[in-house]
Amino acid sequence: MDLDRGEIYFIRERISAGFTEFTKIGRVAQSDTRNSAKRTLEHQTGNPRSLEPVAVVRTALHTGVENALHREFASQRLPGGEWFRLDENTLARAIERCQALAATNESHVPAFEAAARFRELTQLESVAPPSDVALGWQRSGRLAQKGIRAIEKVFDGYKGYLMKMHDKGIDVRRYTSITTGNVTRTFDAAVLESRYLNLYEQYSIQVPEKRNELRIQGLADESVLADFLDGQISLASTQLSNLSPDFNLVENDLDAMHATYFSLRELHGIYESDKKIARAHLMELCGRAAGIESVCVWDVSPEATAVNKEGLKRDYPDEYNDCTSESEPFPKNVPVKGWVSLEDLG
Repeated sequence: MDLDRGEIYFIRERISAGFTEFTKIGRVAQSDTRNSAKRTLEHQTGNPRSLEPVAVVRTALHTGVENALHREFASQRLPGGEWFRLDENTLARAIERCQALAATNESHVPAFEAAARFRELTQLESVAPPSDVALGWQRSGRLAQKGIRAIEKVFDGYKGYLMKMHDKGIDVRRYTSITTGNVTRTFDAAVLESRYLNLYEQYSIQVPEKRNELRIQGLADESVLADFLDGQISLASTQLSNLSPDFNLVENDLDAMHATYFSLRELHGIYESDKKIARAHLMELCGRAAGIESVCVWDVSPEATAVNKEGLKRDYPDEYNDCTSESEPFPKNVPVKGWVSLEDLG
């Protein structure tokens, strides 16, 4: 399983007497080519003051850590980005909190490593009996999944509202970028078999039985989870339902909805990390078992025949293309981070 390792950096503006209170809390994924020092140079562009990273914390699940920090220190955030106004005491608290989150995530690493080993097993034993520990991680995983789905419902509603306004000819560029999405190409093995049977037989390969994903089963009564979801989700649903169909009457409400959208994106990232952690621990508890009774079950793909698409595409590009289809162009609706005035847009 992906540990999503990276760095959380705290960048400040240097002045002669020290630093200003303006602090950027950002992240960079673990990489051989990029790190916090290089990100500082990128942020330096356009900033008249010298920027310096005053703290860098390496952590697993770094995306979730950044999201947690952004939410916890949201009252100090400057509009429309990742810059915060932090005095020395608040900065120290933010760094300390980041280090604590990193330590907590590191404690989960053995579960992720065990999960990766057990995922490779194909000969599974019978379903294991439940335990209090397994039931606890089941509850945690289901709560995270419920939160993710509730937030995505709000996302779909907000994007749908902006698209509806766009379709009416209203300029919504202050809030979102609507473009044409990339056309995708899909290969169909059945077409290859029907049109080029000899190539289908030549490039067929056997894919062994394998574990796909661990499915966390639902609780007997999931209604109890609603009380543990972040209250901002229900408030966002109310905000969305109160948006007027008359765009000109809704601008102040829409500004608030837009800010909520990006706050929920951070909460979505936190729930995603919680879900990964719960699944890793349940995979470890499963071990060689096919699942845990009433808690979770492995989805297993049986041995199957597949096509070596890369080899076919390399050796017979025309025939490969003949067995692919293109999707229809579709609108891509991506809410902008922060917003600008229509005068600035020109």
